[in-house]
Amino acid sequence: MRAETPQLQEPAVGLPATAPQVRITAGVGSAGQKTWNLRRPVTLIGSSRPAHIVLHDREIAKAHCVIINTGTEVLIKDLNTQAGTFCNRNRVELAVLTDGDLVTIGENNIQVAIQLPEDAANDSNCGMQFVDPVKFARPVVLRLIHTDTSWNVEDAVVLIGRLDEASIRLDHDDVSSRHAVLFRFADGPAVFDLGSRAGIWVNGKRTSMSTLADGDCLTVGPFGLSVACAERSPLEEIPAASPLGPDSSARPATVASEAGGPRNGHGVNSPDVAAIMDNFEPPGSAPLAAAPPISAAAPECSKAAQPNGHGLDTNLEQVWDKLNAWDPQVETERAAKAQIEADLTARIAELDARETGLEARDGALRGQLHDVTRFHEQVLERERDLARARAELQTANDALSESQRIFEAKEAELAQLAAEVHRRENALAQRWTRIRSATCPHCGNPTNLQNLMGEGS
Repeated sequence: MRAETPQLQEPAVGLPATAPQVRITAGVGSAGQKTWNLRRPVTLIGSSRPAHIVLHDREIAKAHCVIINTGTEVLIKDLNTQAGTFCNRNRVELAVLTDGDLVTIGENNIQVAIQLPEDAANDSNCGMQFVDPVKFARPVVLRLIHTDTSWNVEDAVVLIGRLDEASIRLDHDDVSSRHAVLFRFADGPAVFDLGSRAGIWVNGKRTSMSTLADGDCLTVGPFGLSVACAERSPLEEIPAASPLGPDSSARPATVASEAGGPRNGHGVNSPDVAAIMDNFEPPGSAPLAAAPPISAAAPECSKAAQPNGHGLDTNLEQVWDKLNAWDPQVETERAAKAQIEADLTARIAELDARETGLEARDGALRGQLHDVTRFHEQVLERERDLARARAELQTANDALSESQRIFEAKEAELAQLAAEVHRRENALAQRWTRIRSATCPHCGNPTNLQNLMGEGS
């Protein structure tokens, strides 16, 4: 079965009105000059489809580099290629493009023109809260579901794929060498499919580009990755000197511990919350572990903790609210997981049915191959018979040609004999005429053949 070339679909995510306007021109001043206005967040450059911009050069990879418009800056990222990508004659992995830059890819020189909207200030008036434009404001954590493997992404653009040099390497045949890129778009992360065979899925839905939120599930090939955007947790605001009950040595909760990692990718560590709940024992009341459910326990803890735990119960109420707010997200993730499992089950059933159909087709093809083989043998036998008949016909033709040659020689000989007979007839006729017109030399009378015959008798 012939594999179809994947096609890049236009993403539903568009650039904001305040985004920089980008135009690139290849082959400036030559007959092959060509200009593109980049109106999409991500533009893929490569040597063949499904790249948005195709540059025919043996040194250029199929997916060579991407130009990303984050809405505030324009970045260029080399996709870990051997030939590399150069900006102003310097090789770059990830760089910010400015107006007038010269990008070199293989033997192609590309001039970059960037224009900010008229109503934007020189600093793009984007309200940036960080300094480095090639970094995320806060690291994005991708955690491989059901494992302890995770990636702490700080660069604004990283490659996801099977390459050894990929920032997020996923080793599987269903993952392309350059599968997708994770990048900063606006104030959060986003993902873009580089035209891979298997594609990318966000919360169970296939997409070519999608923004990512905290708790989303990104599927690349057979791998599920949970997304954590490292938002600031209310637990970080608990003062170090806040009273935690009789045990004053208990430590405050943190966003995530190195050993356990965040809970469900939402930025809260379950053991730390449990430690607070175990160590918090209001005077004259039972431990918090024996209290009613969370939604009902918070007011009692608030009343019992006054005045010693006033700062703690306020933060705990915020934690309860945060945990309750996570329930819909957990249900959404559970539904997305169930949908993915259902899709996988349906896919497996489809593959089984296809395998059964392929086996049936294989049997039919084997039968057809047997018939074709027999027909081929019959054709070869017919060809041998025709060759023998052709040889016999050639022999008969040669004999006929020899007979025709002998006949023509005989015919020529007969023609000569006929000419000789005709000549002799003419000679006899002439002699006969002379004889009939002859006169007697003595008397001068005509000589008659009968007289001559009579005289002779």
